[in-house]
Amino acid sequence: MPHRGTRAVLGACWLALALPLASAADPIEPFPVRDQNPLLRPFYLPSAVDVAADGLLFRPTVSWSNTVNLPSNQTENLYVDEETVELDLAALYGSGPWRARVSLPVLARGSGILDGVINDIHDWLRLPQGDRPFVNSNAYQIEYQRKGYPTVSVGKGAALGDLDLEGGREIIASEHADLSAWLGVELPTGSRAHSAGNGSVDTAAWLAGHVELGTHADLFAQAGIAHPGSAGVMPAVTRNTGFGTLMLGLRLTERLSGLFQIDHHSAIAGASSLDFLEAPIIGTFGVRYRVNRRTAWEFGLIEDLKTNHSPDVTFYFGLRQALGH
Repeated sequence: MPHRGTRAVLGACWLALALPLASAADPIEPFPVRDQNPLLRPFYLPSAVDVAADGLLFRPTVSWSNTVNLPSNQTENLYVDEETVELDLAALYGSGPWRARVSLPVLARGSGILDGVINDIHDWLRLPQGDRPFVNSNAYQIEYQRKGYPTVSVGKGAALGDLDLEGGREIIASEHADLSAWLGVELPTGSRAHSAGNGSVDTAAWLAGHVELGTHADLFAQAGIAHPGSAGVMPAVTRNTGFGTLMLGLRLTERLSGLFQIDHHSAIAGASSLDFLEAPIIGTFGVRYRVNRRTAWEFGLIEDLKTNHSPDVTFYFGLRQALGH
């Protein structure tokens, strides 16, 4: 569903539990969303890191994406018609100035059920259908051909992704702002056949910062460089990839926050001129509802602000659950 102007995201509100609320000064953390491009997902691009407090945080998220993209030129041909559900099982730990995050994704690729829903939404909003009229509803195929290289095909089904191990340290900390430095590695636990891993160790380094903008708004930014260990099944990849996140969070009520987030990364696929393999701009509109001091639920809608550079639409669901006292 390509972006055609600002659209409000309607979040569902859960019944409040009779437990103490977190204070209004608690930071609004970014959503740890990823580019769900099925050909680029195997490469390590760290998602935005939460501003974790001391203790352990359980952080599962679900991203449900749908894509139809059929570009071609004289040397390349791409056929992507698929739906993917990704479950990220993540845990964060904080102790003093030190931070750590471990994340293991599980992906299921297939024909899906969203094609009809997305077509109806496009008709209702009078948006163009793009390549959707040229494919069968709820079909599956991912295939990429580049002249002089073997054809890349991605199989359907469920598979583990690559395991992320990340550590950070606060280098600036004050009452209303902080800055941390991070290093991360991605271990090759994922399936290359399902485009869930590239079969090598990837690395990354980045800075993440957070600042309060008065009592009702927070700003988060992250920027870094990732280095892929190999091209996996792709013909080639760039030596280094830049990535970044910018988030504005608004405290709408004591319990409800609204977020607008932009994620970007530079081109990964070496020498490709297809839009779908070039640098995307990914926008997330969402809400977070804080049930109590330990628990919060999230919902977001992710769209390709740079049309045809990432999946048409992704629905995001998340849980933040603090463990222990």
